[in-house]
Amino acid sequence: MTATRDVEQREPRTDEIRQILKEFKEQHTEEFEFARTLFSVLVDPDAYYRDDLSDDEACNVNSIFSEWCLFDFKQPSGLSLIEEAALDDPSISQFAHTQFYSRFWVTKQDNKRGIIRLRDVETRDEFEVWDERAAARRVWRRGTLGVRIARVGDVWVSAGTTSLHDNAPSKPRAAKLGARRDHEGDPWLFLRDAEAVVGHNGIFHDSLLSVGPIE
Repeated sequence: MTATRDVEQREPRTDEIRQILKEFKEQHTEEFEFARTLFSVLVDPDAYYRDDLSDDEACNVNSIFSEWCLFDFKQPSGLSLIEEAALDDPSISQFAHTQFYSRFWVTKQDNKRGIIRLRDVETRDEFEVWDERAAARRVWRRGTLGVRIARVGDVWVSAGTTSLHDNAPSKPRAAKLGARRDHEGDPWLFLRDAEAVVGHNGIFHDSLLSVGPIE
């Protein structure tokens, strides 16, 4: 991980992320087309089979693809787009190298402070995350929530634009006290969850809901 000791850490701005993705599409055509083909094969979006697709549905699929491209798709260098961007801008290095997607139980929401407490379904690590949108969605206290988070300074923040909520009842298991460790996560989990939600043969259409970016 790039040294960040002498550089104040921050989240990348929305316009910076859009520029990273734009340059990837325009300047690395072959890699972009490979990423799009891989996404199409692995997720097989139902949107590709329909003629009555709404703008919101198309935006949702594009948002999922963009998030995967930015954070999980590896370049020939072995780095993701966000990690490569952090080489040029060390102020987003911590964000780039600590981000991960996982499935969580929502154990607490503080709408006034805009904080949500998440407990990883697999590791049972707990994270307090600054996310005003998630803190206001009371329905997310039921079931599990698939989201991407990252560390910036001493706090965790929401990192992705897509949230995958499973309404199926799921009782949180006990937390591992003090287990606030760095978490690499499963780089393929995001695509597996996305396939379950928006895939042509997704198996959780009845219980999973995908919530894309809110402008």
